[in-house]
Amino acid sequence: MHSGAHFGHEIKGSDSWPSTTSASRSGVGHELHDQDERRATLVAGNGALDWLRALVLAQNVVQGHMLADNCVPRLLAPRAGTSVTVTPTKLALMLHDGRTPRLVIRRGAGDEITMTLTHAYDGHAASLDLVFWYSPEPPYALVHEKLDGRNARVKALYAALSTTEVVKGKTRKCTSSHVVDRDSITQFCKVVQNDAEQFVDRGQDRLAAPLDYAIVAGWQAVMQPLFSGLIDGDPLKLVHLSNSFKVLVPGSLVYAGDKIETRAKGSTPLIPRVHAAILQCSECHTLEHAIQTGHAALLDKWKKSGLTLHYDAEMLRGADLAALEWFRDSGLSVDCCVCETVSDRVRTALGIGCGSFDRFRELWIESNDRVKADATLLTAVDAIAAGTLTDLVLKYQPVTDVGIEALNMATASPTQALASLNLHGSTIDCRRLSALHFPPTLKSFNLSQSWLPHSLTERWLDDWAWPAQLEHLNLTGNGFDPTIAVSLFKTLPPGLKSLDLTFNQLGDAVMLEVVQNLPRTVTSLKLSNNRITGVGFQAICRHLPPSLVSLPMIGNKLASANARNMLRWSLPATVTELNFNGTALYTNGTRALVAALPPNLHTLSLTSANVSQKGAAQLFPALPPSLRSFTFSSNPDCETPATVKLLARSLPANLERLILPSAGIDEALAAYLFARLPRTLLHLDVSHSELGAIGLAALARHMPPNLESLRLEEAVVTAPGMRALAPAFPATLRELDLADNFRFTDAAALALAEHMPPALEKLVLRATRVSAVGVQAIRDAAPASLAEIRFPLDGDLEPYADAIEAMANGELVWDDE
Repeated sequence: MHSGAHFGHEIKGSDSWPSTTSASRSGVGHELHDQDERRATLVAGNGALDWLRALVLAQNVVQGHMLADNCVPRLLAPRAGTSVTVTPTKLALMLHDGRTPRLVIRRGAGDEITMTLTHAYDGHAASLDLVFWYSPEPPYALVHEKLDGRNARVKALYAALSTTEVVKGKTRKCTSSHVVDRDSITQFCKVVQNDAEQFVDRGQDRLAAPLDYAIVAGWQAVMQPLFSGLIDGDPLKLVHLSNSFKVLVPGSLVYAGDKIETRAKGSTPLIPRVHAAILQCSECHTLEHAIQTGHAALLDKWKKSGLTLHYDAEMLRGADLAALEWFRDSGLSVDCCVCETVSDRVRTALGIGCGSFDRFRELWIESNDRVKADATLLTAVDAIAAGTLTDLVLKYQPVTDVGIEALNMATASPTQALASLNLHGSTIDCRRLSALHFPPTLKSFNLSQSWLPHSLTERWLDDWAWPAQLEHLNLTGNGFDPTIAVSLFKTLPPGLKSLDLTFNQLGDAVMLEVVQNLPRTVTSLKLSNNRITGVGFQAICRHLPPSLVSLPMIGNKLASANARNMLRWSLPATVTELNFNGTALYTNGTRALVAALPPNLHTLSLTSANVSQKGAAQLFPALPPSLRSFTFSSNPDCETPATVKLLARSLPANLERLILPSAGIDEALAAYLFARLPRTLLHLDVSHSELGAIGLAALARHMPPNLESLRLEEAVVTAPGMRALAPAFPATLRELDLADNFRFTDAAALALAEHMPPALEKLVLRATRVSAVGVQAIRDAAPASLAEIRFPLDGDLEPYADAIEAMANGELVWDDE
């Protein structure tokens, strides 16, 4: 393994398995360098192992009409203290300190394969069965996963390991209680490595909990909606949740001994979201509580905090009338265009035209309740027919015949002006799509992540033609069946300007036919994550539209480290934007890209593109003079002094945007790079670098005179470095990001405050060591233009509230991520 870990594995034979293939053994401490070779060794044997070989070696498995990543190679990755036993009928992975196999793959009846995963946590153990079937006929889809009951089995696994219960009913709201204690605060801070002074238990009378402790207090209530009939999604994709936290009332903290009540509300089954309010039982401080009770003092406190507040119709349904009138007159943001059903009472109180949405140019309806969604759509008909509503978003909308009829009625009006229709994640099928009337004004149509692929038939495709007036078509993430997908693209609109086919995994052959059918008017073509190889891209290049401007190829594995075949790509001279993030270029692909670089290229992005040192040696000197934006990040083979210096010498003279996070820049290389920065630079990002005081001083000496944005996240920014850098900030600087600099203290904040850029609009100080002293200094120096500031969370929140009140257009963002 490249990480240097060691792994012991064992392959045992049986009487029915020839000894020539069963006697491969290595002890604990044997170092494995090639995981692919190791997996191939595990399943080496006679034809009886074809089913196991397919499951262990396949990159993808078929889930319904979609290709999904195969999890088995990750589960069999080398780990210290494990052994693997293989027989012609079973594979078992065992931990040396346990008696129960953690992973067992068995051949069932017929072509069925069962994989059992066993997980132990906190004294409990639970198992999960994933069921597949082996289909050797199509060589590109050997393994299919049976999805019946899969989500329920996954939910049962997690429920067995926690206090959550799986319920069949649709649980939208849940309440739980929690008592904060010192031990849980200490343990949580240790796990998340939060060693801030105010959260360390030193025997003080009151021990405060950090902001993200909210996930401990509210976990049960937050998770319960996900384990109900409300959300029939794949919980395995929710293992890494996206959590965000915000202090709702400045000045409030949670302390050991407090009793906490969590009120959670779940929504949007296709992309689950759970919003929760963590309340101290002694006093409610939430915006929702203030609205429901009409609590005037709390409402005034919210307004004085300077926060930009958004609220939706769900929150307002049971609102106190006085609170509604307060909000109407407060001038705060009303986000009522994102809603299900807004009652006449709420519309009247807020001054919204009763029965219509004539205040909104764009209307979002996001709902999985057919009746409510149709009702809201019907109220929008008048606005569409009158021509005031031009953009309609029916996100995750269960589109019914009633909805189709209402839309057709509205778009039949001679005064309608609907220009954009977004059916992202909708349940529309072939029949309803054919019944939908596309008005002549409609130019943009989004059918991403829809149910359309599940209903496609060859007969329907023979009769289907895309509306001729469309100029922008988005079909992202539909997972079309490659065998019939080609027919869907044979009748594209003749004036099409942009086509988005991201995340469809169509492969070389299908993508080639799609490109061959493209109108010559296409200027933007998004082919990211479509399993396109370097050879396939070579064929595709020959048929690209001559007017093409933008070509994202993110996530396509275009080359390999050991490739010997010469790739020859050619791109239209009109292309100005290329994005090869997440591709596998290596030397071969980079060489092909260099040869194909358009002469007027404006933007080039190569993040995690596996560019090699040899490839960079050819690429950097070939960067065209027309280049204005260059992103080169997370290419480990190029994080060497020689490569960074070559890049510095090769930067185009008129470059305006240079993004180099995680590029291997240290203090010495920073001085070399900054001395060669183009004077035209407007945006610079050298985050995740070891700049230090020397590097920052070098940047100060060579600061581009018109720089507008500077990102120095996790760049070892200290007080000495800030004292050298801050005086050199140009008057044009609008955005400054200093997040994750753990040595950025009050002394650094004072240096920044002394030389605060006069036009600064956004300042990020997340995860720094700035206390109330530094906050006060920044408050005193804050220009009127400062609209957003991200502070670290400190024990005393009042200085933050005071600081934001001093800013003319301020929005306070609490961060403790």
